[in-house]
Amino acid sequence: MTALARQVPLEAFRRFQIPDELIEKHGYAPLTREVKEKIFGLNAARVFNVDVTAKRNEIPADYLSQIKMAYLDEGSSPSHRWYGWVAA
Repeated sequence: MTALARQVPLEAFRRFQIPDELIEKHGYAPLTREVKEKIFGLNAARVFNVDVTAKRNEIPADYLSQIKMAYLDEGSSPSHRWYGWVAA
């Protein structure tokens, strides 16, 4: 199975919402963000004693990830400035 084939159902589930009619009619619990976070890994993290907050805030060791973190910390919106000579 390719990475894209695995990603499509996950993304579809992330976007899925149970319609209000079904919630009222059948008594389903709504799929809130918190419920989906548990489904996608927080339950497993609890079972395996993984500190999720520490993992999320972990400083990456590779250079590319450090550059990305610096970019996001600075506001992640490009300046669109041109430096150097521009041909007219």
